[in-house]
Amino acid sequence: MGSVQSNSQFKNIRWIEHFNSAGKSLLQAIEIDEVPAIVKAGREDLDGSILRIKKLQQELSI
Repeated sequence: MGSVQSNSQFKNIRWIEHFNSAGKSLLQAIEIDEVPAIVKAGREDLDGSILRIKKLQQELSI
């Protein structure tokens, strides 16, 4: 599945369209957000980063 994202003429408003593997449009949506959802980190990525930071803090005795 793929996605196409395009900016509108308005700040923080984007047009999003999702396609299946055959190229058929599955969903068209308007996204209103400061940061596009596609670039936000997932919960598991954030959790992993927190663990790495804590480990570095311990190693550096901060």
